[in-house]
Amino acid sequence: MVEDASARPVLRAAAAVALGGVSDPRARERIRVAAAASVTPSVRVALERASHEDTTDDALLEALASVEAEEDGARRAAR
Repeated sequence: MVEDASARPVLRAAAAVALGGVSDPRARERIRVAAAASVTPSVRVALERASHEDTTDDALLEALASVEAEEDGARRAAR
């Protein structure tokens, strides 16, 4: 899900947060690669934060909220 650019941004970010909580360095590297490939700034920030072991819960929540707000704005604009 993290690497799937066609998935909803908020789902990608949430998946990254979940994966970032594991101690597997390969999972964190996958998140970093997905972040580097992301064209949406809020998603890129959320993925980058999720890839760092020392990111606080508050920083993750802030990043997720930003992705969600951007997605909601895009949905409203499309109506």
